Amino acid sequence: MSIRVLLLLLVVLSASDVMALEVTMAATVNDDVPLTASGTTNLPDGTELLATITDREGGVYMAEGKIVVSNGRFRSGPFTQPLSPDCTLNIISQIAVYQPAHVRAVIGDCGDLMTGRHVVKGSVGGLIVSYHAKITLSRKTLAGRIEPASNPKIATPKKVPTFNRYSSYRALQAAGRKDLPPIPAALTLR
Repeated sequence: MSIRVLLLLLVVLSASDVMALEVTMAATVNDDVPLTASGTTNLPDGTELLATITDREGGVYMAEGKIVVSNGRFRSGPFTQPLSPDCTLNIISQIAVYQPAHVRAVIGDCGDLMTGRHVVKGSVGGLIVSYHAKITLSRKTLAGRIEPASNPKIATPKKVPTFNRYSSYRALQAAGRKDLPPIPAALTLR
């Protein structure tokens, strides 16, 4: 009887290792005009990410672009070129609750099935992907500075409405999103 229990325990432990996704990500910035970022990841297709490029000197410049993973690849841009050659590329994921249902099936309802060096605790709970790379742009890129057709997003101090995790979740439900998981205990108001 004890051998059966031991074998069952080994099967359960090995199955839990298979379920975890060790997130990998690599990204580069195309140091050309127009400035773009691209890379590879093992996150599931449809995962929603956000790429930002920030100026390392005081954070005066910021450009951002949304990304959706497709076939293990992603691309964002074009970005406006910063004035300073020293920048940081940041790629973060939405919290799991905002990801499509088929992505949550792989990463977990709170991102709890993700592991690896790019996985961190999000500011509103749950685990997210957070990738950062320092980049130095060439003088050629800075000299060929162009503005995209759309309005660039420049970091300016603004009063932003605050939402807690519960109200954001309820807003998604009110908007008709049907693929949301049940409210985890961590999201309920106390």
